[in-house]
Amino acid sequence: MFPTGPEDVDQAVAAGLDAVRIDLGEPATLPPALRDVDAVFLVGAMGPGQTRHELNLIEAATAAGVSRVVKLSVWRADEELTPIARAAAHVLTTDGHDGRVHALTGPRR
Repeated sequence: MFPTGPEDVDQAVAAGLDAVRIDLGEPATLPPALRDVDAVFLVGAMGPGQTRHELNLIEAATAAGVSRVVKLSVWRADEELTPIARAAAHVLTTDGHDGRVHALTGPRR
């Protein structure tokens, strides 16, 4: 479950999950989400605020002591490459992959 709206976050918290509301455009919302986090996997939506939003997250992650930030930069990643994003998130945010090259290719049709 990936909470996307206020109701989803409230339901996740009520179910005993760790969930907080964030807005990449509002840096003050980011520190609670980054508490005790070692790695962040960032797949940002393209748009006019993308650069500022991603910088907000990177700056907050740095301030929180996050040791690894991985950014997947793929056009339309949210539409067609979700399996690749999931694989990349696992490989790039878990230990044992430093210095290794992993070829991630598109969906087979």
